[in-house]
Amino acid sequence: MSISRIIRRNALKGLLVITLPLLVMSGVFVFTAHAATPVYVDSAVELSGDGLTPGTAFKTIQKGISAVDDGGTVNVAAGTYAENVTIDKSLTLRGDPGAQTEGIDDAGPSTSAPVLNGTDLSGSAITLSPGVTNVLIEGFEVHNYTDISDGSMGAITSWNTGASNITVQDNFLHDIGWNGVLVGSDDGTLQSNWTVKRNIVSGANYAGIELTNTTYSEVAYNVITIGAGIDSDPDDSGVGIEVAVRDHGTGVTAGTGVSVYDNEIDGDGVVPERAGINILSRAYQAESVALLDGVTIENNTVAGATRGIFVVAEERIGGNAEISSLSIESNTIAENDVGIEVGLQSGSPHENGTYDVAVVSNNIDGNDFGLDNTTGIEVNAANNWWNSINPDFPSIISGNVNYAPWCEDSVCSTTRSSNASINGADTGFLTIGGAITAAEPGDTINVGAGTYNERIVINKPLTLRGATYSVNKNGYTVPVDYAWDSNIESVINNPEPALSTSQVVDIVSDDVVFEGFIVQSLNALPSSANDHLLRLDATTGTADDGEVADNTLDNIVIRNNIIGPNTNLTSRNGTNGRMGLYFASPNYPADERGITNTLVTGNKIFDSNGNGNNVFVWGAAESYGSPANADYTGTVIEDNEIYGSHRSGVEIAGGVDNLVIRNNDIYGNSGLPSDDSANLKYGNGILIIRMDGDKTSVTAMGSASLIIEDNRIHDNEKNGIYFGPINSGHIISGNEIYGNGQDGIRVDLTEQYHGGSWPVYDNISNITAEKNKVYNNNVGAQVIGSPTNGFVLDAVNNWWGTVSSTEVAAKINGDVAYEPYCATSACTSIYAQIPATGSQLDDAEISVPDDATPTDTPSVTFLEETVLAEAGDGGTSTVTLPVGVTVTKTDGGNIDVTLLAAASTTPDSLSGFGTGIIVDSAFQWGIPNIGLTFSEPITLNIFVGTNFSGQVLNIVRSVSGSGDWTSDGIVSPATCAVFNGFCTFTATKASYYATTHVPPSSSGSGGGGGGGGGAAPVVTTPTPVATAPAVAVAAPVATPPAGEVLGVATFRFTKTLRYGSEGEDVTELQNRLTAEGVYSGPITGYFGPLTEAGVKAFQAKYDIEQAGVVGPLTRARLNSAVAAAAPAGQVLGAATTTLSETQIQSILNILVVFEVDQVTIDKVNAALRGQSVR
Repeated sequence: MSISRIIRRNALKGLLVITLPLLVMSGVFVFTAHAATPVYVDSAVELSGDGLTPGTAFKTIQKGISAVDDGGTVNVAAGTYAENVTIDKSLTLRGDPGAQTEGIDDAGPSTSAPVLNGTDLSGSAITLSPGVTNVLIEGFEVHNYTDISDGSMGAITSWNTGASNITVQDNFLHDIGWNGVLVGSDDGTLQSNWTVKRNIVSGANYAGIELTNTTYSEVAYNVITIGAGIDSDPDDSGVGIEVAVRDHGTGVTAGTGVSVYDNEIDGDGVVPERAGINILSRAYQAESVALLDGVTIENNTVAGATRGIFVVAEERIGGNAEISSLSIESNTIAENDVGIEVGLQSGSPHENGTYDVAVVSNNIDGNDFGLDNTTGIEVNAANNWWNSINPDFPSIISGNVNYAPWCEDSVCSTTRSSNASINGADTGFLTIGGAITAAEPGDTINVGAGTYNERIVINKPLTLRGATYSVNKNGYTVPVDYAWDSNIESVINNPEPALSTSQVVDIVSDDVVFEGFIVQSLNALPSSANDHLLRLDATTGTADDGEVADNTLDNIVIRNNIIGPNTNLTSRNGTNGRMGLYFASPNYPADERGITNTLVTGNKIFDSNGNGNNVFVWGAAESYGSPANADYTGTVIEDNEIYGSHRSGVEIAGGVDNLVIRNNDIYGNSGLPSDDSANLKYGNGILIIRMDGDKTSVTAMGSASLIIEDNRIHDNEKNGIYFGPINSGHIISGNEIYGNGQDGIRVDLTEQYHGGSWPVYDNISNITAEKNKVYNNNVGAQVIGSPTNGFVLDAVNNWWGTVSSTEVAAKINGDVAYEPYCATSACTSIYAQIPATGSQLDDAEISVPDDATPTDTPSVTFLEETVLAEAGDGGTSTVTLPVGVTVTKTDGGNIDVTLLAAASTTPDSLSGFGTGIIVDSAFQWGIPNIGLTFSEPITLNIFVGTNFSGQVLNIVRSVSGSGDWTSDGIVSPATCAVFNGFCTFTATKASYYATTHVPPSSSGSGGGGGGGGGAAPVVTTPTPVATAPAVAVAAPVATPPAGEVLGVATFRFTKTLRYGSEGEDVTELQNRLTAEGVYSGPITGYFGPLTEAGVKAFQAKYDIEQAGVVGPLTRARLNSAVAAAAPAGQVLGAATTTLSETQIQSILNILVVFEVDQVTIDKVNAALRGQSVR
């Protein structure tokens, strides 16, 4: 050992670093481990000295051994030593072992360990002499002892010596022709108390470490790479660790107290190779009695070997060989060809002896084969992990092996004794099929999580429950390449592809519940193989009827399963695999008559990627001689997720009656890019056609009385729902059908699915589609071909994605009745046109509740802006109903929309006003004597006479026109400023309106333009504006010309403007928005996206809902902004005209109406009165 190494290690122990070198130089040594004086060996010295100091070291190890006293230590310095060493006394032979903590991490010596190099030598590196005891060998690298011509070439050898109390540790032994460590005998001699630990052994061709005929010994913490084997002994060589008894006729018992633990052994992948750990009892002679007893193999890791552990009791020529009390426990045995093999190899000329082997609590993971027992004697292999929660034991275990219970995870936190149990029994079955065979009708079979590579037939009334039977599979996440976690799911795999009709799961009995499984095929053959996943088979004619006798396959529940994929992971070309869920009910004469009272719910049915559908219903056919359509009364397919089929989500071929398809999500079914895009075989949501064998027949059997309701059918390549030419009595309701590449609903009388060569125009009837949302498809609904029997697809009361009658009409083709249609997506109201009865609203587009008609409805909503005009003396009054306004009867009840009308009336026809109130004009809108309420304000523009221009009039309303006049229902401030003879205001109630004013008290009563009105007691008196001395009128007041307000050139907005509007109104709007700083686009007179954005910005500025449409509130704001902008001092020529007090008050009232600020009003008031304005 070098001085530097000694200093370092003693420093770690807390000794003075300088002490030892001083002692060495003085020649004084103190040892605690051995009383004998140590000697030193150093290959670097030129000549051997006396060996007493490092400076006077021996040059060879053998000289040191020869010189050292019994029990002494031979310290070997770093360097290379080419020699064969024999140990014939008790001693410590120490190189540089490095760190020596108790564990495998410190296996091997220091990097500065001395090297024994056997190049060009024969014999072993280190050989122990007979009888030697108390030897420690540590800290060496030994290599290249490869000449095995004498049959004993190894690193450390003790053969036929009886050596005991020997420790070999912290060495690196590699490239050895025979054994790394060989301990044993062929003459019956026993060795005992050997410890071989923390060594690294690589490339020892026979065995890394061998203990033959040894007792009370341990092999621990070694790292071993199995050597290449020996060609001259291929059956026995290539071993990591071997514990053996070999008896040549003397009788030998060994193994007692031998423990092999915490070693790591890797195969080198080179043949020949026997095992990672080889346990052997061999009787060579007839009189041999070879007993290997009490060996324990614990906590080792063995990987990559031909056999992880090989246990053999071999009897030759009549001898007796036995292995007893062998414990193989808590090892990891992984990625070997065979994990554990017990017994002679197949073809051996010898006989198996006696075995008592326990294989417990091991992780036997990922081997090509788990455990092979050829002995005929039971091996206890309970509580092991076999790399699966439900191992396929027949494929990984052979012979008499008791493997139950087994671990359900690698740490064996829980165990299982069977995969499938009946009625909760403790004992059970490895396979589902085995449990079905053993079960009685009515039993429940619980199937644990795991992978089951089997086909099963359920031929009696049973409940089969997988591990996740209570979990609805809609929205379940599918792993990459369908690699489900078999520790959670019960997965039934297609065990092998089929060349004829075959199912993974086949149900041929009534009264079956199948729930909580994954059924899939990842290895399907092309479509010539009729291979399906889950079939309900009504073709046997002999279904077990269970408790109720019937003539159908009856009372099946398929619940909470994942059915799919049916594909081939290496060849997804659209041909591999057929159907997912397959209803077989062709109703041949000898068949059962259909599939009844059956529920399919909570399933994910997906990825039938071959020539198949996710759900296929095989119905009756004329060509089969079927006596009638297949009966599906009481059968419901509901609440399933159905997607990803190469063909259709659901296909019904032939005659099927009374099936219900409800509340499913059917989407994403599509052909491949390589398919003919016009081929209707691929990419439909639901498809209902003639059977292929009937496709040329005009009297073929078609489906009847199907209910398709409340499904989401979307984003399929072609059609949402496709009907062939022979169908009748179907109801399609409550579905959301959108995003499909062709039609939402198609009725194809030419049946292009079958090529279109055999159309039928007179065998379709009574198909109703209502309350569906059909939108964003290429076509909403169409009938292809002209029916000759008067058929019309009844598609009224559906939502087509728009309320525009023009747009809806564009979505419909062929003989489809679609009006009235839903005016909202929820279909709470329907589109209608007011009948042409001669009313003012003839042909107006409206919607009424779905159970109402225009002439008898609790409400009506106008779907477009509607303007009613009523001509009168001097001008035409209008009522504008905005888009979306709903009209209802104020006190409840129904109305007749055709009675809604606008009419001019005379003030003297009205009554019930207060005393002193002058009625200026009158107008009626609505239904006389019926109170109406509007969901949003309507705009009334009433002609009152030009002589009122510039005045502010009060507005009141009455239901009857004869009393109860009120401003309630008139949008505040319930006044109007008259312009060019028109009074414009908004209202939320109807039906008689009157404009009034109350003359100043000093002027008395009377007067009033527009026909006058009767006087009545004064009800209210306006608050007078503060007055100044009367101003003389020098000239008559001229009526302001149109387009000017208070002397300011302006424009009054009177109609709704929206995207697409154009003209003078839009030009002025763009100018006004520019002035407001919210529009920077060109002044074009066209309302486009830039104008819409400007309107929204204007609305945001004034806290109006940002609809982008100039409606009543926005118009009011635009118009009020004009009045507010009137500059003081330029009002009606105030500088040159003397105004009356009434005129001044009228002007000031107009400013108040338009919400001009008080400061401006004060300035205008002062200017009108000729006062100084500061």
